[in-house]
Amino acid sequence: MMIQNRCCVSPSALFFLVTFLFTGYANAGNQVTIEADQQYQYAEICFARGDYETAIGEYKRFMHFFPEDTRVEKAMFSIAMSDFHRERFQEAITAFTEIQNRFPNTPLSVQSAFMISGCCLRLHDTGNAIITLHNLLMQTDDTDVRDEAQNAMGWIYIERGEFEKAMSVFQKISLKNQSRYVVDMLSTELEKDVLLPRKNPQVAGVLSILPGGGFFYCERYQDALVAFLLNGALILASWEAFGQGNPALGSVIAAVEFGFYAGNIYGGITSAHKFNDKKIKGFIESLKEKTKIGVSGIRGGLQLSVQIPF
Repeated sequence: MMIQNRCCVSPSALFFLVTFLFTGYANAGNQVTIEADQQYQYAEICFARGDYETAIGEYKRFMHFFPEDTRVEKAMFSIAMSDFHRERFQEAITAFTEIQNRFPNTPLSVQSAFMISGCCLRLHDTGNAIITLHNLLMQTDDTDVRDEAQNAMGWIYIERGEFEKAMSVFQKISLKNQSRYVVDMLSTELEKDVLLPRKNPQVAGVLSILPGGGFFYCERYQDALVAFLLNGALILASWEAFGQGNPALGSVIAAVEFGFYAGNIYGGITSAHKFNDKKIKGFIESLKEKTKIGVSGIRGGLQLSVQIPF
């Protein structure tokens, strides 16, 4: 007796089996292999040519596939720098902070602190820029790093017009680096702050009781003349209207004059502030020119006006 074993396969199952085998064979012949060196190099090329968006994606891909690679910290720093170059300063702060948390006390962590301070300055947040540098001073014993942080902080105080604080900070720079940061010259120049002509806003307000007096005190002579003539003309017109038995017109003119008179007082006070600001800004620009130093190059991050070598 012959026993025959038969296996019946439906056409649809046969098609699926053939498709599966063919696809598996095709993929086996076209398998994509990612190598750490090539991936990192490509990300570096994108960064170097200024294609920061692509660079971020490629650095992240590198970190995903090679999380234990020694270049992960550099990749994170390059991602943060890419955000900085794209002027996404808040995102850059987050990225630099992540580096500090994951890799504390490394050279790139220190540089990240300077970059965070620089990002804060770009966001016009001088308070947090100073706080970041203060925190760095508390975390490091490296004299060169501390001196660079003190110098950066001093120039931020200068830009804020807080010259006494700036002087105090500069004097904390170590003796070996004082010539590098021209501390002696800065101290000499900052002492001249007391010689700057300034106008007292309160005095300007009191003098503005006489229309134009505040402007005249702040050396804005043309504005003083206009304020005096305009207010005088309106006061005279209102007086004549009342004198001619026309109280309605007199009241209207008096109301208009009150607005101009109040504006004259406010203008005198603000003129004093503007006068002082102008003198301080001129003093700061002169200081930068004389010292040839400022804050725009500290580790690539701080962006006020100073070029500091790495």
